[in-house]
Amino acid sequence: MPSKTPMFVSSTYTDLIPHRNAVRQVLSQFSVDIHGMEVFGARTQKPLDTCLSEVLTSEVFIGIIGMRYGSVDEATGKLFVEREYETAIRSSLEI
Repeated sequence: MPSKTPMFVSSTYTDLIPHRNAVRQVLSQFSVDIHGMEVFGARTQKPLDTCLSEVLTSEVFIGIIGMRYGSVDEATGKLFVEREYETAIRSSLEI
């Protein structure tokens, strides 16, 4: 059996739950392993560190962009979604 392609789904959360669910539903029809905040569970890492490490284990980055300004990384002043996207770009993920 071929391995599943790991995909990271990025967005703000509460405002885009229906959209995230729709993306997950479409992706579930394919041989993919969906990474996203819905499946992180309890971890000892900081939330942003968890997100970035999950991006690094993925091959594809899917960004869902809405109207809400999400969580900000205080160290850089950038949004979590922006940091995730930059990590995906630096890692040459398919976007």
